[in-house]
Amino acid sequence: MEINKGYYILRKRLESTEKWMEGFLEVEKNREISRKALHEYYKQKPVFSFFFRLYTLPTFIITYFSDIIWWKRYWQAAREVEIIKKELESYEPN
Repeated sequence: MEINKGYYILRKRLESTEKWMEGFLEVEKNREISRKALHEYYKQKPVFSFFFRLYTLPTFIITYFSDIIWWKRYWQAAREVEIIKKELESYEPN
């Protein structure tokens, strides 16, 4: 099959999706570091921790579901990368 405009569109989409995935993992790594630091801080102040978590419980619940949604998007993007790579192989000459 001849390399055409579709090939370059798929290459661009592949590159942007891979870049997004790398950025997502970097953000998640930094969020995990922040969570660990906050956990260590709360170990030193258990009473404050209890009341703060109770006060911000709705926010924690929303954050939990938001994390699920973002990880779903990440795994969907990973699957898209696999599919795009297979599609790009069909453009290359045998």
